[in-house]
Amino acid sequence: MINKVFVFLVFILVVSSFVLAEENTTAYDKSLICLADSMTTMKTLVESGFNVQRVNDSLKQADSMFNAQSALKESGRNSNFSLVFEYCDEISQMGNNAFQARDELSVLKRFYEESLSKDMNTSSIDETLLEIEGEIQSERYEKVGLLIEQGYGEIINIKSENTALNLIYQSTTKTIKKVLLDNWKYILVASGAILFLFILFKNVLSQWWIKKKISGLNSRKETIKNLIMKTQRDYFENGNVSEMTYTIRIKKFGELIRDIDRQIPLLQEQLIKVMRKQNKSASLDVKKK
Repeated sequence: MINKVFVFLVFILVVSSFVLAEENTTAYDKSLICLADSMTTMKTLVESGFNVQRVNDSLKQADSMFNAQSALKESGRNSNFSLVFEYCDEISQMGNNAFQARDELSVLKRFYEESLSKDMNTSSIDETLLEIEGEIQSERYEKVGLLIEQGYGEIINIKSENTALNLIYQSTTKTIKKVLLDNWKYILVASGAILFLFILFKNVLSQWWIKKKISGLNSRKETIKNLIMKTQRDYFENGNVSEMTYTIRIKKFGELIRDIDRQIPLLQEQLIKVMRKQNKSASLDVKKK
């Protein structure tokens, strides 16, 4: 009875060893196949113009894992080639995602070209397209799907807004035309009055504008001088500014002040001419009286 039990146990161990060896061999062969498929995927991506940094990193890890498990297998220890499959699946998924992302982007661009015209404000969708291309370039294909949906939404919004603006423009244009036709006499009288007042007070307005500009330049010059003093304190006293920064700032501030000093005399000369014209006009009016 004991001999029979012993023979049965030996038989179970032998069968188990053959089964385990067969499973390891099968896993080994499958891992070789998946590595070859992964290399084919990377080659296809390269030929199609995709970046393959992430794919290459995963392939290196898969190959390293395969070598480690092969070493365990050859030494008679337990090996687990399923770890290699995880990297192969990741590479296969990245390959599928890459082509899907490019196809979806191509369809989105075609929809963009068919839906929008050059006179529309397309800045938002243009930025989204650049972002999508950037994600594809960086192999972050998992982010492309949401951006594609966002792109379609932006195109629809731009189209809708443009349609609404066209309706408002058409309505406003019709209203303005009607107002002009109904009130052209009053508008003509008002325009003439405004033109007369402008001619009458032209010199006064010119003087005011020139004086305001001179005052603004003087104020700006004073501000720049204060900035120069602050930069000097930061450099010489506080040590908060490097020598290079100090040199660049002082040079730039000096250029700004020289530009202001060039503009002020020109404006003062214009002011004198305008005042002379006004005085001359006033003298003529006195003589006529």
